[in-house]
Amino acid sequence: MEKVTIQAGDMAGFAGHSGNIGEPVEVIRSARLTSDDPRFFLYVNQIEQEFLGPARIFGGALGFLVVLHPDNVADIYTGYQPVVTGTATRDISAGDPVNVEDVRDISRYEIPDVEIVVGDRVVCVVQSGWKFGLYFDFSRDLTGAEEVWEALGSLADALHVARTVKNLQLQLLQDEQPHIMTEGKTDLQHIEAARCRLAPDLLLGYFEPGEKFGHSKLLDVCEHQARFGPPNTNKVIAIFDRDNAEMLSKLQRIGPLDEFQSWGNNVYSMVLPIPSHRGRGQGLSIESLYTDADLIIETEDGKRMYFWDELERNELSPGLPLWSVVSPVGAPPTNRKLFTGPAARVVNANGDPVAISKALFAKFVLEGRGAFADVDFSGFEGVFRTIRNILRDGTPTVS
Repeated sequence: MEKVTIQAGDMAGFAGHSGNIGEPVEVIRSARLTSDDPRFFLYVNQIEQEFLGPARIFGGALGFLVVLHPDNVADIYTGYQPVVTGTATRDISAGDPVNVEDVRDISRYEIPDVEIVVGDRVVCVVQSGWKFGLYFDFSRDLTGAEEVWEALGSLADALHVARTVKNLQLQLLQDEQPHIMTEGKTDLQHIEAARCRLAPDLLLGYFEPGEKFGHSKLLDVCEHQARFGPPNTNKVIAIFDRDNAEMLSKLQRIGPLDEFQSWGNNVYSMVLPIPSHRGRGQGLSIESLYTDADLIIETEDGKRMYFWDELERNELSPGLPLWSVVSPVGAPPTNRKLFTGPAARVVNANGDPVAISKALFAKFVLEGRGAFADVDFSGFEGVFRTIRNILRDGTPTVS
């Protein structure tokens, strides 16, 4: 990280409108906005002239932080590595590599070794892919660094959603089929495998953002695309898991859970229908549409997926924890869940890895490899029934 200190002016914000001498003028002292906002580049150009130019920082820094102290001494930071805090989308152990898709709902964006105290003014440009965000607070009412890191976390999360929506819009312009979005990366593979078997006449496009959405990000994309996206000529359908009560409550306010939700602008959502082999109170993910017997199909070398009730944590293993296969005691729990940790950490009594990941299971089902070619897709029938109902919604009947 590089730090440059300069003596700056007493910048108090940006004029909200034009005004002549003697006329009142509104001053915008704090804001969070993305590069889609027309004010973004206007403000950034002014900030560069006020701080980056005098600090001889040229070439358009992709991200920077300015801390303007009460004596108008400005510390300008570039080249830093932020520490981002969010919600894990999988089990993560200390030392694990973490990818973008492993964290959602960013709540904190901290720049280490930076001191911000009461009375400071702060300006920061955040980057996510090729999307940028600007945060500033010239009020001198900041309570300290924690307030700034939380505000930047909210901005970084908004950038992530905006970038995803932009990618979706570009894909919709190129394709003519209705598009499906899901919470997880492998969900699309399961839906396509089932479509080939159950509904080969139903031509669908799939939006693959390259990362796991999670339910809250998928909800944000629905709302953003419906309210702010360009008019959609093709329908966009978001498919949610049935495993989060808070999310289900939000969706139910828009439309019935056993049918679908219409957001406007040809944006729809639906919740996974409950197949006959599952109970209404069970939390359903896409894998729940298969029977338990199909979920434990073995590969040619004897590996398979495991449920949590079949595993016991081995506390004596060095490094990352191992999970030993054990015989379940009694009947399986009603709301049985698949193991979501690294498959390589599941071992038999000899210490040999015996598991495959959910991603590998999805790949084998889609490819129809070996015994995976014979899985029962009947649990997906409700998915395609709802998709067809959505495609008919708002479409005039031709007699």
